[in-house]
Amino acid sequence: MSVTRIQVLVWRDFEGLFTASVVEQPEIAAVGATAQECLLQLRHFLTWTQRNQPWMFPETDLEDPQLVRVQVDVRPEYVTGRQRHPSAPIHLSVPCVHGKVASELHACSVPPMRLWFSYH
Repeated sequence: MSVTRIQVLVWRDFEGLFTASVVEQPEIAAVGATAQECLLQLRHFLTWTQRNQPWMFPETDLEDPQLVRVQVDVRPEYVTGRQRHPSAPIHLSVPCVHGKVASELHACSVPPMRLWFSYH
């Protein structure tokens, strides 16, 4: 049996639950009471996927991944009837994983927002 290493980001939310997400495919995620529980769920799912649906198994192209926190200002708004009411900006610290992919492009993953994109 071969071993495949897949990069995973684990974080804790405000409710105290943990989420583990595959860095290169952030839509593949597990939620649990502990980080170990999330990783075990993710491992079972990935093992099942590799055996039963190998074409869906995540590719691991990201080289030299680095975790950074990006400070982002978000201005939420709400709508009442036809009027939009913006609120004061909220400062967020967003975890991002970036690195190079095999094609010499750079890639960035933002698992809590289920984002993945490449750039020059």
